[in-house]
Amino acid sequence: MGKRKTMDGLTSSSLRWTMRMDKVLINALINEATCGNRVDGHFTSHAYENIIKECTEKLNHPFTKDNLKNRLKTIKSNFNEVFDLFGASGWGWNEETEMFENEDEVWESLLEVKPEAKKWKTTPFHHFDLLVKLFSKDRATGEDAGTTKEKRMQRNSTFSESGDKSESVVDAKMGDLGDSANSKKGKRKVVEDFLREEISTIKQGLDNVAQALREGSLRIYTSHEIFEELSRMEFDQVTHRKAYRFLNAKQGRVRELFGCPLDDCKEYLMEMMTDEGF
Repeated sequence: MGKRKTMDGLTSSSLRWTMRMDKVLINALINEATCGNRVDGHFTSHAYENIIKECTEKLNHPFTKDNLKNRLKTIKSNFNEVFDLFGASGWGWNEETEMFENEDEVWESLLEVKPEAKKWKTTPFHHFDLLVKLFSKDRATGEDAGTTKEKRMQRNSTFSESGDKSESVVDAKMGDLGDSANSKKGKRKVVEDFLREEISTIKQGLDNVAQALREGSLRIYTSHEIFEELSRMEFDQVTHRKAYRFLNAKQGRVRELFGCPLDDCKEYLMEMMTDEGF
């Protein structure tokens, strides 16, 4: 008996992933994550059952769990590569060309330290907008930093070191206070003061991390968002369309414009278009 062929021309024993197949898989993954079937960055068995069913129905191919897990691993690895290169503020991803954009001097600076990024000047990266939805939270929370066991061991080690350090610091503070720290009341005050300092330090650290995430996260404006924002500026139809094409061509223009106060956006956009002869 010959091997059964699918509508994509694949046999049941071979699998060559296409852009269309990737998009179906990624959308299925996003749906399962939205439904809560992704825990600590990992999809549940129930999620994979649903994804297998959806991909099989839409692509007419008998997928297995290993097929999907292996492809997910490849997709995530590729995403991590480009996110590390272009995830900083200032880089844009063109929805039409599916390529990353920035000023020439920024590209030159990047290629000096990351020459391997050169291929992305001319190579599209497909489905980046969808992958940001799927994986950006993992990057922000550090889910890719190691296995569950490794992360647990790291946390335990950190807590242990922190505890030893805390005891040493408290003992030192009590020694500095001399006899006044020997009473229960004195010891309690030393501990309370130390804890307040530690909590303040931790809070400051968390604030710094949150600020860094806000400043470093890549903001991708969709064509729909651009259209809606322009509609609020009440342009005439011809100008609205020209402005829409102007902004869609380069994400850097969009971020520059949307960083302005709302009342100044319309006038500032017209200045941008005039300066670039658009």
